[in-house]
Amino acid sequence: MWKKLWGVFCCWGMVTGGMAQDVVPVRALSSPEIINPAYYNRETGVSAALWYRHQWGKLEESPQYMGISLHKLWTPGKWGTGVNGGYSKSGYRKDYQFGLTGDRGFALSENSRLSLGLTAGMQLVRYDWPENLGSAKPEDFNKEWFYVAGGVAWNYRELSLGAGYRGVCRDGGAGMYSRISLYGEYRIGMGSRWDILPRALYVYDSDWDSDLDLGVFAYYRNMAGIGLIWRKEQAIGVQGEMRLLDCLAVTYCYEPSTGTDANVFGASHEVSLKFNSGGLYRKK
Repeated sequence: MWKKLWGVFCCWGMVTGGMAQDVVPVRALSSPEIINPAYYNRETGVSAALWYRHQWGKLEESPQYMGISLHKLWTPGKWGTGVNGGYSKSGYRKDYQFGLTGDRGFALSENSRLSLGLTAGMQLVRYDWPENLGSAKPEDFNKEWFYVAGGVAWNYRELSLGAGYRGVCRDGGAGMYSRISLYGEYRIGMGSRWDILPRALYVYDSDWDSDLDLGVFAYYRNMAGIGLIWRKEQAIGVQGEMRLLDCLAVTYCYEPSTGTDANVFGASHEVSLKFNSGGLYRKK
């Protein structure tokens, strides 16, 4: 009995501590709309995405995350709406998320445009305790939280910069959760075949301090790409992307942990599918 209670205690500590942070997938370096809704406005026509992340594979109860989104740009370069959702699991805790997004784009000049985005939704926190844990009751810990996310993105020729915010109104004395993100990328054309894109993502998390992702991505003939990623949270990553159709691409990232805890956490894996009715890559 004491071993089981100790397991619950350890799991609870991981959930309320380390897992209090919203996951930032590696895919956000290539698809910043995952954390900044303003970037949905740079898509064309109908776009959809599905991604899955298995984090720290050596842990017995390793965290798992899944996200999905569907977006429609009604007027080219102007209004767009969408829906998005997510699911995460770690130990006995499961999180469900559903939100609605609205975005608007503005042409500032021939080479410059500004996008604004706003998402609002609900986050449901649920616990699934084993029946033999005595007095522990899931309903004592289940929560329903309201969240809002907003962002701005600015594009000038091959430069893109964005800033986003996410806030969660939590009850039960947990207080307000806040996350601020800053994103930047620059496209460097290397003739007619290659594009090189340095990218950076900084995230400040009120529950977890801050994270920094730096990556360099190379795309060949708009058909395939590879990226090298460094993460402040003691991890590196290699990402490969392949266009299956003009409107569909698949991405996989292998992210081994580094540092003194590498043997404890192990590697993380991430896979995603992305669809865009107008084509996934810039036409040349």
